[in-house]
Amino acid sequence: MSYTEIIDGSGDGYRASVDNKKRLQTKAVSVPNIAIVAQDEENAYVLSSGFISLTTTGSFNGLMFIKGLNSDKEFHIERIRVCGNGTMNDAVQVKMIGNATAGTLISDANDAYSHNTTLGSSNSMEGDFVYYTASGDGKTITDGDWFAQFQQPSIGHSHQDYDGSIVISKDTSLAIEAKPEIACEICIEILGYVKNI
Repeated sequence: MSYTEIIDGSGDGYRASVDNKKRLQTKAVSVPNIAIVAQDEENAYVLSSGFISLTTTGSFNGLMFIKGLNSDKEFHIERIRVCGNGTMNDAVQVKMIGNATAGTLISDANDAYSHNTTLGSSNSMEGDFVYYTASGDGKTITDGDWFAQFQQPSIGHSHQDYDGSIVISKDTSLAIEAKPEIACEICIEILGYVKNI
C-alpha cells in the first residue's frame, strides 16, 4: 500500500493531520479586513470631528463631511461612531446624506482630524479626500440624497457597522447631521480604509 505524506518544509518536522474520514485538518484565524489593511498597507484611518457644542435643537446640524478627489482611490467605511453628553431621557436623531455638495458644513468648515491607525505611519488621506467637521453650531447641508438614519440616546454612544460597504470614490461624498432634543456636545468618528482601484 502506498501513501502520500505532507511534511513541514520549515525544518520543524510537523506533519499534516488527517481524520478518520480522510479530511485534512486545518486551523484558521479570522481577521477583519481593516486589520489586514492596517498591518500590511498602513492605509486604515480614523476621521473624527472633535467635540461640537450644539444648541440648535429644532433642525439638523451638519457635523462631518468626506468627499473623494482621486479616481484611483476609494475610502471604505467600516464603522461610524456618534457620541453625546446630553441626558438619559433625551435622544439624538442622526441622518447621513449621500453626495452633498452645498451648505455651510462644506463652505464654512474646519478640517476634520485624520489619524492613520498604524501609529507612526507617514501615510495619509490628504490630497485624495477632503474631510471636514463643523466649525460651530447650526451648520447646514442643503442638497444630496437622504442615505440612512438612526436614533440614539442623547448621552452615550452608538456604533453603526458597515464592514467597508459604504464606499467614497471620486466626486462622491457623505455628510453626517444630527438633531438633538436638548443642547449637548456631540462627536463623530469614522473608521475606514483606503483602497487603490
